Amino acid sequence: LKEETMYFLNECQHDIKFKNIILRDPFDEDYIPKDKNLNPVFLFFDKSIFYLQRFNLYPYFKIFIDIDDQNFLNFYDSFIYHLSSLYEKEDYQNILISFEIRDFSYVNDNRKNKYLKMISTLHKRTRSVMKNIKIGFVTFTREDYLNSKVDYTLSNLKNEGLEFDFYPISFLSASDKNLLTNKNELKDFLNYLKKKNYFIDNKIFIEDFNFTTSNSLLNDTLFSSCFLAKNLIDNIKSLGALAKYKILDSYDLSTYENNPFTGKNGMLTYNNILKSSYNAHVLFSKLGDELLKKSANYIITKKDDKHLVILLTNYSHYSDLFANSEYFELTNDDRYQCFPKSTTINFKFEIKDVRYNEAKLRTSSINKNYSSAYDIWVKNGHEENLTNVEISSLRKESAISYHFERKNISYNTLSFDVSLDPLEIKLIEIELK
Repeated sequence: LKEETMYFLNECQHDIKFKNIILRDPFDEDYIPKDKNLNPVFLFFDKSIFYLQRFNLYPYFKIFIDIDDQNFLNFYDSFIYHLSSLYEKEDYQNILISFEIRDFSYVNDNRKNKYLKMISTLHKRTRSVMKNIKIGFVTFTREDYLNSKVDYTLSNLKNEGLEFDFYPISFLSASDKNLLTNKNELKDFLNYLKKKNYFIDNKIFIEDFNFTTSNSLLNDTLFSSCFLAKNLIDNIKSLGALAKYKILDSYDLSTYENNPFTGKNGMLTYNNILKSSYNAHVLFSKLGDELLKKSANYIITKKDDKHLVILLTNYSHYSDLFANSEYFELTNDDRYQCFPKSTTINFKFEIKDVRYNEAKLRTSSINKNYSSAYDIWVKNGHEENLTNVEISSLRKESAISYHFERKNISYNTLSFDVSLDPLEIKLIEIELK
């Protein structure tokens, strides 16, 4: 892990307060090389783990299984024993591990059975060394589930008596280059899992989540953050995790552009400007653990007896013509013409049975005026060649801001109004006094 990557991870962890980071294919030779006797050398691996420990982060390992390597099982044993020595036993429950098989849906039955036997062996050996570690099911794509390519694996591993702590599903595959036309794609997919009895509440980890794998000028806009908020609100009762497709925009000298907002699907630009989708995750991290109410456009959560948090959104979906590349040419400074005309939504809240006299409301907004770097960049003249000073200024100007308000509580009822513009997100933190 490079130093600049670690700095970025530390910043994200401070802002968003996530706990795990995916370390994909840790058995790669560049990460855990082998000595002349084919024994693993954990020097670089240890440095990475120690760095994560400094910032209270835990690894989520995705292990690619190799049934053709006779030394794979011995290598895995060395890995899991070494990993157990780096943590206290009470920390094992914070570490995640799942198994990956390249093109598993397309291998023949003989090889598939060998893979399943290996998974069973790895599962049991892992539990024997690190009893409380979280072990995930094999990662499949959304298409694999929709095409019933998971049934054989599920039934066989269940017959082995294996229990899994989570089920990682890659929402987008390489083929998802067009924009999703169905605004309820995730919700409909989860309902499909329920009907097929695939579904296990709060154990579904949706990974690689976005509306496309390709570059899209919408990735930099308010739509990206509103899309995340809508899907969190719609599916919060069903999910154990919802992870965005990418965190940082890729940087390639061969395709370098001075424009910081090129439509790549990260939450930060290549020069570390925080997009609205990043700020959305910051707001999500402030939600309470207890869900009190869910509606089409908002959720009310509870942190403790004195603290409530409300997340609201005014979602709008792009047109099917735009999704199918048949109409609408977006430009750098006009990326919202593909949306139908929408109106402001007004909410009136009455929270009853409140045993306090006063409430302090702190409202954070992500809209065209606040917390959206792209929109502020457009408002400031959409200059492409930003200096370091201008980048720093844009980061400060697009940081999350707060509006405070105090409300008296009458007859044990807290009443207040909220309005949202199209594609706006608001988070209201309520402190009761």
